[in-house]
Amino acid sequence: LLAQRIAAPLAESAVINRRLDLVSWFAAAGDLCDQLRVSMKSIPDIDRALSRLSLGHGGPRDLDALARGMLAGAELVADAGQAQSGQA
Repeated sequence: LLAQRIAAPLAESAVINRRLDLVSWFAAAGDLCDQLRVSMKSIPDIDRALSRLSLGHGGPRDLDALARGMLAGAELVADAGQAQSGQA
């Protein structure tokens, strides 16, 4: 993702401002950032698992990593949504 953003930086001011608003929101939500950081550390390497599966070299561990990653991602989205609505 970082490489993509460096290779193709944003040019529209509205999109840039939305991204800056998100950065400000996360900077103000220090506790949430700490919680998300801890949660994200437990997410397996989904890209690697998908690559192995798509090349036919994957196995049960890769399927498990993919499933755990998807579940963890859904939890992260739910946590961020609750925090944004003021429930966390």
